[in-house]
Amino acid sequence: MAGQITSIKYNGMAYLASIKRGFDKTGEQITEDKLIKFDHRVLGLLFISFLLFVFLVIFKIHGSSIPYWNKIISDNATQSEDISPEAKSRLYSILKDPTSIRSGDIPVITSAISSKFYSKPGLIFGTPRPIRSDEWLVETPFILSQCNQHPAFPLKNESLGAGNTPLLMNLPVRHFSAIFRPQFWGFFTLGTERGFSFYWNAKVFGLILGFFFLLMLITKNDFWLSLFGSGWLYFSSFVQWWFSIPLPEMLASFSIMFVSLAYIFLSKRKVSILIGSALLIWSFINFVLFFYPPFQIPLVYLLLFLFAGYLLMNLKPSDFRNNLGFRISGIIFAGAVSLTVLYLYYLDAKTTTTMVMNTVYPGRRIVVGGDMPLARYFSGFYDVFLLSDNIFPPAWGNICEASNFILLFPMVLLGVTVGFIAKRKDSKTDILLISSLSYLAFLTIWMLFKLPVFFAKATLLSFVPTNRAFLGLGVGSIISSIRFLSGDEPAFKDKHHNYFVLPLIFIAMLFHGMLLRSATGGFFGYRHVILVSSFITLAAYLLLNKKRKVFSILVFLFVFIPTFSVNPVSISLGPIYGKEISRLVYNINKEDPKAKWVAFGNNTLPDFLKASGVSVFNGVKYTPDLQSLEILDPGQKYKNIYNRYAHIALQESDPKSDKEIEFTLIQDDTYIIKVDPCSEKLKQLGIKYLAFTYKPNDSILSCTEPITSKPASGIWVYRYKGLAHTP
Repeated sequence: MAGQITSIKYNGMAYLASIKRGFDKTGEQITEDKLIKFDHRVLGLLFISFLLFVFLVIFKIHGSSIPYWNKIISDNATQSEDISPEAKSRLYSILKDPTSIRSGDIPVITSAISSKFYSKPGLIFGTPRPIRSDEWLVETPFILSQCNQHPAFPLKNESLGAGNTPLLMNLPVRHFSAIFRPQFWGFFTLGTERGFSFYWNAKVFGLILGFFFLLMLITKNDFWLSLFGSGWLYFSSFVQWWFSIPLPEMLASFSIMFVSLAYIFLSKRKVSILIGSALLIWSFINFVLFFYPPFQIPLVYLLLFLFAGYLLMNLKPSDFRNNLGFRISGIIFAGAVSLTVLYLYYLDAKTTTTMVMNTVYPGRRIVVGGDMPLARYFSGFYDVFLLSDNIFPPAWGNICEASNFILLFPMVLLGVTVGFIAKRKDSKTDILLISSLSYLAFLTIWMLFKLPVFFAKATLLSFVPTNRAFLGLGVGSIISSIRFLSGDEPAFKDKHHNYFVLPLIFIAMLFHGMLLRSATGGFFGYRHVILVSSFITLAAYLLLNKKRKVFSILVFLFVFIPTFSVNPVSISLGPIYGKEISRLVYNINKEDPKAKWVAFGNNTLPDFLKASGVSVFNGVKYTPDLQSLEILDPGQKYKNIYNRYAHIALQESDPKSDKEIEFTLIQDDTYIIKVDPCSEKLKQLGIKYLAFTYKPNDSILSCTEPITSKPASGIWVYRYKGLAHTP
């Protein structure tokens, strides 16, 4: 028996060694000097990532907070996918003998797993977050609305807003620009549920792998340090709490742009230059089309600073002249294709973009910087204590706005300064590190000091609120820290300098902690200040003395522990599609696809209905449908209320009020319309179906008829009398 075990171990090790040699041999063929080294570790990481990605997509696993819908809309009876006796028998056989599994058995296994979760909250791990409403209430229903339109993925979807709204909203659209947006490819090829999983997992793997490859170039192929840096970014509080918006895809595109440019300028092979040019086109267009300047502009500046330093460190004129014509052609080609695609996109989006710019909210904003308090600037040190979306300083609004990064670049600056003073004359200056620190200084000035309006406009920073600049600041800080760690020499050649510098760092951290306590009304206690000051001082010691392993473990745990459960792990779309009301609305839409709906009561209902593909008058509208709204307000008395991006809620008008229709602004992005459900003006809008989150009074029956004898999932659905199917 012992001999058999030894033989199995030996054969296993031999098999792994064979795989390693195969990966290394393949990697040698594509590895180039000064660029990414594709050894067995890198190719193994790609291979494992690919298998994990495929597994997650097959089983419809994603990170959406849509299970939160179970707290808002629930059925008395649960919905499940029944498994046939034949399927159960086959599944039992697979469990008895896993080696008998074949490709045709995948649907059986998928059905078994889905049936376990489909009727339940759809939650595998973690907690669906109410703060994620921009995702589970807006983005996900909008995506599903696009999928369920007839035909699917239209340029115009009146449920979402006027004009070509889907083009501007990071949604799957049947448009040539979708070629350059790979995160949406699954919707066109894999169906809605697996396409949704594909979309979510593209966020995860795109961010982790994209930033990993960027750091491989920055660290001169230090695999473990690059992997640590990628994990540091991924689990940073700011990234995790903003993960459900297109931030991960922006960071992935940013990273791929850097890697592509490196290959175009430094590769000696024409095929690599060609691939780099193609990837640059794809990543640049994808980056631009996220259409969120507050995050994009700081990242563009980081790319410029970082790549300038990288070229100065690595580019030799003699090497660049090799294949010079091909390099220039690649750059020109990438620029020409990108500009052409973006111009054609602009022509299709121009009218809608103008509409957004002319709304009351968000409209046009000019920022001049300088409104970031020093206490808030370094608040990321305390993110470890923000463990829930209900635990944050009230003055900061919500947990997403309160999130930040652990900014260690001041320690890096200290190390560079000390090293510069202590180095010999023949020592080389780390230009790449200097360029990244210069970027951080540039962005810091913008955040802490008010600048002239002309400077803000000229640099486009006028589009960047200082709290949104945290993204560029945090990414730049991680890059500078990783670059500093990749060097060999510690900052202090004389270890006795630690005894002088570290106490000063500890005192500075205590001072910042007191500022933070004052700024947050004592939200953080003295024990928090002592703990954080001690941790950052220890981290500074490890960083300055290049104790890489201990530093990496310590920082990773400090970042990972408070954020690993921020985003849930969910399965399928059961929390939406499994509801009785969803099935009812979907079936009505199949028979009457052009009918319009309106929802009264809870303001989340209209967006839930949109997921079934129906056209709903209210709910979230990215752009205002002024033509329809002016039917309700012919004198445009309330235009400043409804000319905005908004959550629109409908309520029954007060019988005692003398106003037929009344608009009330609740906050910048929310207003209420009070109207009689039997109002002729609703019929003028083309409304045919009405949904209520409560049982309406009998007066409603004078103009409507119920669709079913009892509510579906607690929702009452009615139809105006005397209306045939919408042609």
